[in-house]
Parts: sequence; C-alpha cells; structure tokens
Amino acid sequence: MNTHDTRWAWLVAVVLLSGTIAGLSACDDDGTTPTGGNGNGVERFFPDDYLTAFGQALDCRTFSSGHFGNTVGVYISADQLDNYIDETYGFPVGTVIVKTEYSNIDPTCGGDVIRITSMRKGPAGTAPNSGDWEWQEFDLDDGTERSGQLPECINCHSGGNPDCGPEKDFTCLILDK
Repeated sequence: MNTHDTRWAWLVAVVLLSGTIAGLSACDDDGTTPTGGNGNGVERFFPDDYLTAFGQALDCRTFSSGHFGNTVGVYISADQLDNYIDETYGFPVGTVIVKTEYSNIDPTCGGDVIRITSMRKGPAGTAPNSGDWEWQEFDLDDGTERSGQLPECINCHSGGNPDCGPEKDFTCLILDK
C-alpha cells in the first residue's frame, strides 16, 4: 500500500468509528432511542407513559377543528386533573396537557396515534403573550417535530377559538356537564 492509500484507509476507519460511537451515544443500553426525546435533542414535555401516568381530562372527541379535524383524547398532569375538570384556572408551573390525536375516522380513539400535541406551563415571563405556555407537536406519520411558541397554537388558545382564552388560562375546556 502506498502512502496515499494508507491515509485514505485511516480516514475511512476514523469516519466509520466516529459514526459508530455517535450512533451508540444516542442509544439506551438496549440500542433504542432514549425515551422522552425524539432522538434529535428535543425533550418531550410529557413522559412516555402519559396515557396511564396522567389523568384523562376529556374522553375521545371527534373532529377537533384546531387539530386538523382529527379525533383527540386529552390528558393532564395527574395532580391538576380536578382543577381542569372543575375549571379552576391558574395552572401551576410545570402543568402539562397532552392531546393525543387519532385519525379523523376513528371516533373511538382506539386506533393508532398519528400526532401528539402538548403544552407546558412555564415560569412567569416564559411566554407572556400565551400565559407562559409552550407547545410541542410530534407528527408520528411524517416524523415532523416542532417545539416552542407555535403560532397556530397561540392563536387558538389566546381566543381564536371561543372555548379558549386568557380567562381560561389559555386552555380549551369543552366539558360535557
């Protein structure tokens, strides 16, 4: 092997080794993507077991206009479930609300989850125009993930929807009472 070939062989070996190490560092011990994140460095506001760890605030709702017409189920941090149902506003910092979205043709919410949208209450000053709530959206169909001050979420939750607004701490409560 000449000097030129040796350098290329070392370069290829270093690149392959670097890729293997980077790949392994992004995995748990069992080789899977770490839980609670999306594999790209964004940590989810909610735990992987939110369907059982959180309280179910609203049962399956058909045609959620703010969520692409999909059917949704709504879950909230377990310690805030009673406040949500009783419409006691002024949720504390750290409260998380999750909307699990199903195909718009699934009125039972029994099928595959296609999107998860969540909101988390931050400390005062986090997002004054939206009651200090931040949003995340995980589209499980195409892998799109967004986080932060999502304009369509802020528009709806700040009063663009008559069931939402500042007087409801920027939540959208549609209860069957």
